[in-house]
Order: sequence, then C-alpha cells, then structure tokens
Amino acid sequence: MTVLLSSQLPPLVAHAVSVAESSSLTSGLEPSALNLQLKPRIQEIIMESKADHDGEDFTNEDLTGAIFAEAGLKGANFAGSDLRAAAFSRSVMYKANLSNCDMTDTMLDYVVLRGADMRGSIFRNANFIRSDLGETDVTDADFTEAIIDKYQLKYLCSVASGKNPATDVDTRESLGCETVEFYKGFNSGLSVKAVDANRK
Repeated sequence: MTVLLSSQLPPLVAHAVSVAESSSLTSGLEPSALNLQLKPRIQEIIMESKADHDGEDFTNEDLTGAIFAEAGLKGANFAGSDLRAAAFSRSVMYKANLSNCDMTDTMLDYVVLRGADMRGSIFRNANFIRSDLGETDVTDADFTEAIIDKYQLKYLCSVASGKNPATDVDTRESLGCETVEFYKGFNSGLSVKAVDANRK
C-alpha cells in the first residue's frame, strides 16, 4: 500500500481536496502545540512497513498514527509534520529531516537516526530504545519523559542547547542532563599510588 500524500496528487485532484477541507480526514487529536500548518489528510490508515522512501518529501503532513516500521527513510524530509503516535521501529532514518515535528508518543526504537535534524521538535514520551542518535542536531528539542539509552543520552547532553519554542522547555532539562549519572568505567575515581619495588 502506497502512501498517498496531498502533495503527490494530480493538480485538479489536489485543488479539489484543498477547497474541501471540511470533508478531509482528521486524526481526532488536539492541535499540536507547534501550531503546525498541515496539508489535508486524505488517507485514514497509513501502513508503510518495509517500504522504501529514501529521500522522499513528507513535509507538513498529518501522519499521526502512521506505521513506517522497518522502512527505508534515509534523507527523508518530515519537516513541520505531525507524527504523534507514529511507529518507525527498526527503520533507517539516516540524515532525515525531523525538524519542527511533533513526535509525541512516537515509537523510534531500534532506529538509525544518525545525522538527523531534530531541531525544534517535540519528542515527549517517545521511545528511543536501542536507537542510534549520533551526530544528531537536537537544538530546541523537547525530550520530556522520552526513553533514551544512557550511552546515547551522553552524546545528546554533550550537544543539547536551547529551549523548545512551543513548550518553553529547556532541551538539557528535558533530557535530565544535570541529574543523570553516566558510567565512568571500572575503578573510576580511585587513586593509585606507585609502589617502590625495592622498599621492604
């Protein structure tokens, strides 16, 4: 099943959809705190498991509850989209654009997100278990109550900065950077004295 986005419709059909928004589908959720300007949703169920969407344009789409499990999404552009409660489990989203998205309650477990642009997005209650978050840009993102592995959290805390413009939450505070304790290695912090082998 192929995702049919409003941006991919023939011109006449796209125009008909734009003038008939009152009959377009809605997610039933309250509007996002990001005040997203979304295209009309024309497909109720979006199931794209194991599909290849590398480099595709998903900007400003209502993709709440969409399923992209095990999908190829390298370089895909989701900027400004509503992705609440969507599932991206085990997908490859290398260098994807996830900026200014609402990804509250989204499943992002076992996902390759390396190099992704996550600036200004909301990731409240999102699940990042066993995901690769290296080299991501998380400026102004809100990770309140998100589940993130400590070894990934350590990187995020090293680069996190700013405050989410919609929730007014500090990015580092949402990650718990000031309170989390990271593993420092075996015998870390112990001082070792040199012993004179000739001393009796």
